[in-house]
Amino acid sequence: MNTVGTHQQKRELSQDIPSVGRNIKADPWSGLGPVENKVLASAFMKIYTGNPCFDNINSYFVEDDPFCRPIRTQDLDTLGLFDPLPVLSEDAFGSPKALLAQRVLATIYEQDLMFLPTKNMDWNKFLEFYSNDHRKLGEFVRPSLETMLFGFLRDKI
Repeated sequence: MNTVGTHQQKRELSQDIPSVGRNIKADPWSGLGPVENKVLASAFMKIYTGNPCFDNINSYFVEDDPFCRPIRTQDLDTLGLFDPLPVLSEDAFGSPKALLAQRVLATIYEQDLMFLPTKNMDWNKFLEFYSNDHRKLGEFVRPSLETMLFGFLRDKI
């Protein structure tokens, strides 16, 4: 499975983020060392989760708003999601940090799908959720989140 996506996405990444996106092969971090990868992933995570789709809301239930993905933004720093992401153990898979990371990762995966509300389309939310910049940031963050969440499986397989 290609970790970047389509050839079109590769071209867009290399054009829009020239210092990182050049010579993309199998993943968006090619050519960078491990420290640079983690630092960039942390910075991109902070920008990615700063999207209004993740804002807190005054309800426990989100009805007919597929672009609203509330997370406890106050927990992002507390749980260390902006720090270099470690590989979590199997026992930590249900921890608050892992659940928060899973929520963000699910949003990244779902940006490849088109969600529409059944009524009252809010085009501003739609454009924020599916913006090219937001999607590209998600693609840069995705490999780090996947490694953090599922890295323990390498020893199991």
